[in-house]
Amino acid sequence: MPEERRNYWRGRLLERRQLLYIAGLSLIVVGFVHYLTHISETPITHRRRYLAFTREQFMKLAEYTYSVVMLMLSSSASNDMFVYYNSSLCDN
Repeated sequence: MPEERRNYWRGRLLERRQLLYIAGLSLIVVGFVHYLTHISETPITHRRRYLAFTREQFMKLAEYTYSVVMLMLSSSASNDMFVYYNSSLCDN
């Protein structure tokens, strides 16, 4: 990069230095608040740990994954060996 372009961009960064500091600090604060709100205590050992999902969110994700896998396997799992699966399709 030519020297004059380098000096131009360096000057632009120095002009907006305060804005960059505020943006970086706010990102750190938002990350810290997110971390603190997702701390959970385990029931047996009472240790604190970070959980990205709540139990309810995890159960919704598990149900969705189950339904997607069942849709993917529905053609191969439709034989008579899977009686429960076939009967549940007829109930809907």
